[in-house]
Amino acid sequence: MRCLKIWKRERHEMDFYCVIKPLYYVSKVTGVAQFSYIQTNLKSLNGKVLKINDLKPSGMLWTLFVFLVLASGLVSVMMWNFLYDYTNYSFNVIITDTFSILLLYGSSFSCLIIVGIVHRKDIIQILKKFSLLDTVLLRNHRQRRYKKENNFIIVELSVCVVVLFLSYGYHVSSWATGIAIIPFASKDLAHFAGTIILTQYVDVVLLLRSRFKKLNEELLLQCADSENNLCRLEVRDTYQRCNRIAFLEDFSALSPWKQDCKVECYKSSSKCKLLPPGSHRRDREVIRQFRVLHSELMDICDLVNSCYGFSILLLFAYYFTSLLSSVFYVMQKVVSLDITSETDPDVIRGLVSSSFWALVYFLKVVVTTVVCTEASAAARNTGRIVHSILLQDVSQNVITELKLFSLQLLGNSSELFTAFKFFEINLTFLYNFVGSTAMYLIILIQLK
Repeated sequence: MRCLKIWKRERHEMDFYCVIKPLYYVSKVTGVAQFSYIQTNLKSLNGKVLKINDLKPSGMLWTLFVFLVLASGLVSVMMWNFLYDYTNYSFNVIITDTFSILLLYGSSFSCLIIVGIVHRKDIIQILKKFSLLDTVLLRNHRQRRYKKENNFIIVELSVCVVVLFLSYGYHVSSWATGIAIIPFASKDLAHFAGTIILTQYVDVVLLLRSRFKKLNEELLLQCADSENNLCRLEVRDTYQRCNRIAFLEDFSALSPWKQDCKVECYKSSSKCKLLPPGSHRRDREVIRQFRVLHSELMDICDLVNSCYGFSILLLFAYYFTSLLSSVFYVMQKVVSLDITSETDPDVIRGLVSSSFWALVYFLKVVVTTVVCTEASAAARNTGRIVHSILLQDVSQNVITELKLFSLQLLGNSSELFTAFKFFEINLTFLYNFVGSTAMYLIILIQLK
């Protein structure tokens, strides 16, 4: 009963770390979440001590254990294939299947090494940046937003885990008996680890898209005044003012514009006096704060690319080869079917299984590219808003700050989400992915 009350209280008063807890627990099992939750004490303005969630790096033993399990699975899969499965296959099929298996396990190994060991502090930095950004961007209706995001992650993980494990069970029960279950289960385990890696990446990009859109909304709402078309940040009470103080102080050491983060009217937490409503100096501070926010979001994008880029590249290569081989297998079997005679049940199971996995691979690529495209569009929309404000009648000081903001956006106009710098993940990539699959299918059919 006490645990239920604690869970309800956490659900009622959520922070960013509570939002990602479901994904954290699933990622912890697969070895790609090498950090742990701790509680630190924070003294508030009225003297009360508040306990807040924080993160710290944890040991790497579990990641190494998962790495050894996957390595053992790779050895068992390759031994089984070369001893039993590949005896009746052609050389081309053996090369293609071996290459796809190496890509699948390579993506899992790379993510365990890069995310779980090398860049585990960068993952913590990403989450802390999100938490600090939300103190400003989500100062209103934060709990409602957190609950929606938490519910989305729970539903997403529930659907993925249930569908994948049902398909794994059908796959193993239909094609494996006895000792053959081990290599089949090992391959399914590697596929599940790759799915969790991709889920992490997609969820982080979705959070970035949400924060970019929120920043653009705040920029539009707070940059429309009847006097000079630029309004000021609304500060309703001391608590919200001190939230901004904490944010600016915490980010003053991280932002390249350290001096921009130190707003003069926020130097003292006990004497927060707002500048006069018509002050252009305060307008400049508003724009500077948006510059800091956008800069930190772009830093998160860079960290995401460095942590997940290589694993996403290997996963997309695996999806391409697996989709190509699955579709080609289905086309071959459908063409060779004899509708006048009774069809072998194994052929039907093979058609169903190959069609299902081809659809899964294609949907993964589509979802990832669409999410990255939407996030990139939200990030680039900030520049359009800034240039629209420049066309209005604003003071010279504000124009100077907006031009600096525009130069900052111009410097960040490169590719936002990439697969290890090989290509940008957007709809153009999806178009090339589909076109390449169709082209290779035509080549295989002609060679056949």
